[in-house]
Amino acid sequence: MQRKLIISGTLFLTMIGLLVGTRVAPSKSRFADTPLNTAESFGNDSNATIALTSRKYNAKQQFLVARFKVAPQSGQYIDPKNIKFKVRTLTKQDASYQVIRLLIITL
Repeated sequence: MQRKLIISGTLFLTMIGLLVGTRVAPSKSRFADTPLNTAESFGNDSNATIALTSRKYNAKQQFLVARFKVAPQSGQYIDPKNIKFKVRTLTKQDASYQVIRLLIITL
């Protein structure tokens, strides 16, 4: 009787351990990792490109600073009001963002 209890208890604890392990294990993103400074086209007519130029993450404060460069391909003006971002995380949690627009004029 004691042997049956030990075997049953071991199997039960193993199943609980596997279940907890699947919840704790890190998950992978379904999106490919794009290298820095790689221009990607966006918009309805794809007349502009966006590139992630830098990213810095502070793990203690859970704070990410990402810099993007948006450039028109045909020399047209891009209205910053028309650019919108959507923030997502790997796990479901609240996230917010703040956009700081910088205008750099080159002559």
